[in-house]
Amino acid sequence: MSYGHHGAQGYSASRRTAEVYHIFRLHMGFTSRFYRDMMRSVNIFAGGAMSRSALISSLVAGLMVVSATLGSASASTKPNSPASIVPAGWPKTMTIPRMGVTHAPIEYNAFTRAKDIDAPFKWGDVAWFDRGPRPGDQGRASIYGHLDSYTGPAVFYHLKYLRKGDKVTVTYKGGRTLTFVVQWSRLYPNNQMPTKFLYGRTTQRGMSLITCGGLFHRDGTGYDHKLVVYATLLMPSRHKV
Repeated sequence: MSYGHHGAQGYSASRRTAEVYHIFRLHMGFTSRFYRDMMRSVNIFAGGAMSRSALISSLVAGLMVVSATLGSASASTKPNSPASIVPAGWPKTMTIPRMGVTHAPIEYNAFTRAKDIDAPFKWGDVAWFDRGPRPGDQGRASIYGHLDSYTGPAVFYHLKYLRKGDKVTVTYKGGRTLTFVVQWSRLYPNNQMPTKFLYGRTTQRGMSLITCGGLFHRDGTGYDHKLVVYATLLMPSRHKV
């Protein structure tokens, strides 16, 4: 979900990727598979351009909570999950009435390639991190959307206007829908994202909507904050305790 479309500068995504790979392999002994999973931290925090020290700090901050949840997250993303609450397959579209977003296509992305820093790849789409929980599964699904484009507002431009109680609907293949209710909205500095909350283990069925926020800096660092809106699943009546 890069927002470096305004002429952001700094060392390239490919060089940034190579440096992070080298550091984690050399000093921490992680496998290339684990590194590929960690690439999503680049997309969450880097915003298209970021200082090397800030990037590494962000990766380290999320390292342990990500490694602790990779196994359980992978199991929950299988299309044939036995959980009856969530439809089989993958999420297809998202609707947010207050924002005027109707059936925005959901892209699936593991954030393992350098170019994935630009996901979602269409201004009107959102991107789901498909190595984590599906929306509705136990855990907190991560959904990213652009704040703006080269020419104006993008899909999450009005995300800041969501309030507690607002509804977000996710439609799965076959037309079945799940409804989420917004619980809170907070703005975080890029280097202070709540990684343990976003990626740690939980019995909640939540969904985090994430975009850029704060001020845009034309020195190559881009936006200096991330906006997180957190919503939880509105349980169907037959599943309520």
